Amino acid sequence: MGFGLKIAQKGLLLVALPSLFEVAFVLILSNLLSQAEQEAALEAHSKEVIACANNLTRATIDATTAAGAYKITGNDLFAQRSDLACEGARRHVDRLRELLKNKTERLKDLRSVERLTNQLYKVVDGFKNNANPDEVPSLATIIGRGEIFRELNRLVNQLGVVTNSLIADELRVEFESPLQRARTREHIKYVLFGGVVLNVVLAFFLALYFSRSVTRRLLIVRENTERLARRQLLVPAIGGTDEISDLDAAFHKTAKRLEELEQFKQQLIGIVSHELKTPLSSMQVNIAIMSEGVAGELPEKAKQKVRVLETNVNRLIRLINDLLDIEKMESGKFELLIKDCRLSDLLNSACEAVAPLAEEKKIRIDIPEITFTVPADHDRILQVLLNLLSNAIKYSQANSVITVKVEESSEFLELKVIDQGRGIPESHISKIFDRFQQVEKTDETVKGGTGLGLAIARAIVEEHGGAIGVESKLGQGSTFWFRLPKQKAVTALLPFAVEQEIKQNIE
Repeated sequence: MGFGLKIAQKGLLLVALPSLFEVAFVLILSNLLSQAEQEAALEAHSKEVIACANNLTRATIDATTAAGAYKITGNDLFAQRSDLACEGARRHVDRLRELLKNKTERLKDLRSVERLTNQLYKVVDGFKNNANPDEVPSLATIIGRGEIFRELNRLVNQLGVVTNSLIADELRVEFESPLQRARTREHIKYVLFGGVVLNVVLAFFLALYFSRSVTRRLLIVRENTERLARRQLLVPAIGGTDEISDLDAAFHKTAKRLEELEQFKQQLIGIVSHELKTPLSSMQVNIAIMSEGVAGELPEKAKQKVRVLETNVNRLIRLINDLLDIEKMESGKFELLIKDCRLSDLLNSACEAVAPLAEEKKIRIDIPEITFTVPADHDRILQVLLNLLSNAIKYSQANSVITVKVEESSEFLELKVIDQGRGIPESHISKIFDRFQQVEKTDETVKGGTGLGLAIARAIVEEHGGAIGVESKLGQGSTFWFRLPKQKAVTALLPFAVEQEIKQNIE
């Protein structure tokens, strides 16, 4: 899965989806907050409308009351009070007009308020202007005044009905607004909690999905990397179009190329083994016969040529044998014959084999008297000892001493070959056991080495479950050592295609 996305696209999606969700969450929250603010503003508006209507009612009552008092007493203070009350009533009407201008359902009531207050102003003004406190009222005057009072009362009552209607509607709004705000607050609370939870869950599942998608495929790539290093068949291709799929495809392509190279190597080994080693072995025998004079005595000059030829043929055969040994070890085609071996016998056999080379350079080999036994393949360990001793002789000065030491620990027996030769530069120590490695370029021609002996020795020792190494300083000789387990512990070398079929899917 992964919808054919690249890793960078998956990462962008991992960031983008929660971000988009957060934007939507903020927009919803902002909308709810705006609703709450609108409800608060609506409640404040209703309160102001109610206060303005109440003030208008009080102002009209004050205006009519003061006008009546002025009519009766003729006191100018009541006239001024009536004027102030009328002026206040006008301001309240103007304010109501401003507050209700956007409420079409209130326009009818607003027009009624304006009409009634205008009528009230005219009645009050006429009532005040006709007042004469020195006049003795007649019956008709008293009756006229009663009519005016009734008209004022009627107008005040009608205005009260209209304002009470406004107040009743606004009271309903004022009552419902806190309830609506409470519901809005609950919604905000739910949105906050739900948004946080959903965002965390979304981020978690996205991270889990993409992590599993990427991690699982990376584990397969890592497995293929390890298999490629061990020269095993790879896990089947994971497929897909992202960078991990491309990397896995490259590993499979590399493995296929390595398999082709391995087949080519096997063909080359076959050629070396059959087409080269067989005639070289025949040449070696014939040259040995010629060297011994069996086919007739040769002139001295011809003998020298034969000896050079014999040396070169022997070196070629050793190189071929070493190459075949390396190939067998890597392909797992050789087996160790493990049995208890006496180290003293191994050391004596190795010393006898290199004795001619040591005598030629007048080098003495000191070996300890030991009674240790070790589970090992006699011929292979002897091959390791021969390699280390012959190398020590090659690179030691004449009339020097090579010392062999054996040390025992709780788990291992360690053998050391200590020479007094030229030593090894520090830059070469880490790679001295690699293939085709020579300390100096002239060693192959002058010393006759192939650069494979130590690599083979390391493979043999590690096959036994042991370890091999060297300690050396330039100009102070070298100490080559290898240790073998005292108990049988063999770890087989891995072949190139040890697994024929892989039916494993890594989840």
